[in-house]
Amino acid sequence: MSMINFTKYPPSLHFILFYFILLTLGVGLITLSVLETSKNKFTEIMQVFGTAPMFFYIVHLYLLLFAYRFVIAVFGANQGYLFGVPSVAYIWIITAIIATLLFYPCKLFSEYKQRSKNRWLKYF
Repeated sequence: MSMINFTKYPPSLHFILFYFILLTLGVGLITLSVLETSKNKFTEIMQVFGTAPMFFYIVHLYLLLFAYRFVIAVFGANQGYLFGVPSVAYIWIITAIIATLLFYPCKLFSEYKQRSKNRWLKYF
């Protein structure tokens, strides 16, 4: 733990680049290896999103756009001419709702992508 003690002098750029980045990569790779070998409900759900990442990305952007326009039309603007949420907790709630709504479309697209013979679908 003395390596992380910054009371004497600030850390050098070399220390930051090699120590903290490699520490972060190491923890990430260990987590990845544990999650790849385990089979449970969480990993099955994450596998669905992982097999159709571009589909999820594009669809969630349009879903957010339509939801935002709906909320502006129904409730109106509350932050000047924009609509905002009062805390970060609401952002996490919205994230959970969007992930739940897009689970089955991503699963259907992933199954379609596996059945299809089109080579261009692997990029989508």
